[in-house]
Amino acid sequence: MFEADQEKKFYYSSAKLIRPLVVFAMMFGIGILSLFVQHPPPLLVLSTWICLIAGGLLGTMTLRQLLTRAPALVLSPQGVKVRYLSDTVPWSAITKLSEVSTKNAVILRLAVDPAYAQSVPRPWYTLQRGGKLSLGVAISQIDTAGTDIAQLCRSYMAAHPKALDTMEEQAGRSLPSSATQPFASYGLIVLLAVIYCAELAFAVDSNQGGSPSTQTLIALGGMFGSSIWAGQWWRLVTATLMHASLAHLLGNSFALWRAGVLLEGLVGRLWFLALFALCAVGGEVASLFVTPANTVGVGASGGIVGLFATAIVFSFHFRSSAERTLMQTRALSILVPAVLPLFAGPDNGLRIDYSAHIGGAVVGAVLALALMLFWSRDQGRPRYTRAAGAVAGIFALIAVGALVPITRTYAAYQEESGFAAFFDGRYADAVRLFGEQSELPDVPVAYYDLWRIMAMAYAKDPRLQAQAQQAQAKLAPETWPYPIFDLFTGKLSPEALQMKAAGNDQLCEATFYSAEENLIEGHIEIAKPLLKNALSICPKTFFEFGGAQLELRRLREDSAGS
Repeated sequence: MFEADQEKKFYYSSAKLIRPLVVFAMMFGIGILSLFVQHPPPLLVLSTWICLIAGGLLGTMTLRQLLTRAPALVLSPQGVKVRYLSDTVPWSAITKLSEVSTKNAVILRLAVDPAYAQSVPRPWYTLQRGGKLSLGVAISQIDTAGTDIAQLCRSYMAAHPKALDTMEEQAGRSLPSSATQPFASYGLIVLLAVIYCAELAFAVDSNQGGSPSTQTLIALGGMFGSSIWAGQWWRLVTATLMHASLAHLLGNSFALWRAGVLLEGLVGRLWFLALFALCAVGGEVASLFVTPANTVGVGASGGIVGLFATAIVFSFHFRSSAERTLMQTRALSILVPAVLPLFAGPDNGLRIDYSAHIGGAVVGAVLALALMLFWSRDQGRPRYTRAAGAVAGIFALIAVGALVPITRTYAAYQEESGFAAFFDGRYADAVRLFGEQSELPDVPVAYYDLWRIMAMAYAKDPRLQAQAQQAQAKLAPETWPYPIFDLFTGKLSPEALQMKAAGNDQLCEATFYSAEENLIEGHIEIAKPLLKNALSICPKTFFEFGGAQLELRRLREDSAGS
């Protein structure tokens, strides 16, 4: 029963604060673990400090809420008091009351009279344009004990006629309702699944552990720097729709669904698709300038991370700080687990392309800031939906049009490859095929030359030394993979080659080719652990990852047959 002269205190709910606290603690923990990575790349250093700073600050704030004994909200005849204000705001200063309800949260927003707001001491993060003040209360984080706080506020205000005269209730902008189905997100997920099935169905060689091989990814439109610099720019689009494994696809599909739930109802389907397309391409462009030209990359994660970056920027479109915090927390709850595969078991062979993630995030943030310049808070959704539709349409047209060059590339790869002959033990054929396929416009010539030299070593081809010198003449002595040729010509030992490797990628290659040299010399027991080590450290999109798998399989078959 309501009593107009009674004070009501509400405290934070420990159970409701545990989840965000765990998210921020995980972020901070990832940052701590990253400090122990030897010779980290610049992008990992940046990610480390982001995790440490953001996770530490947000985690500390949440922990403070969890441990505080002070009430989060106090309602009394004198007015309303929230945790971040030192003064009680009188009911007479409340001009608007709105309640936002979603499936997972209830937010109460109380707008304060601007004249009164000017005199209220408050922290910097509550400042709004024009000196306005809106008290945002995340009721979903408070133990209400079954009390309808919004109705209680109305009762207090009704008991004070002066406040009632100035009160104007309005709905205000709310977070997208979870009841809104993100059909654009569903459509993208179905498309990604269909394309992944096509990767498996149209593989140019045997799939690696149920996943498409590196050759298949290149043939069907994967990101490949050498080819893009040669003019195949359409790969910047097609690569974003492909995936390297079922786990890769499922992880991105889940994140894409969450992005749709969070963002699609807010900006509309056309802008959702346009933002995904632009962020995805932006991520691939960033990857093009950062990753080695001989690296194959696929995945929609650049576009997905970009969507969550736009969600964080769009959160500032809300007047209420509670609404902003809720949307930011939801976005971070996906972004933080997105970096966890960095510390997953090494046998999955996948490597996160942080450059694509950061590129997509930057593009998403910039686009969101630009949209907010033309998106007033009185409008339901951003303007220029026709432009958004045009962007999404152009992305789709490029993807469909790329089927023409992909068909030509696929036909070339359909012919017997040097890799197939190599792992069949037909080394003379492999020498010939690698020589022919090194003339294709979208292959890393140095590595095809390297495999040709390796096949010559297996075949005891007398031309080995001369051919190796010709291949090395195409490379600068200080560049990689120049030293690997010295391994097969006897100028370097496997141990010396591994000492020359700089970074994980080169160590992966040095380990694999050291194993091959030991196999050539008949040292099978030395080669086996090297192959297993290569399998654990090589990115799945490297030739050497598939090579290590096939060599280990061949050794098992030989052992079973003997």
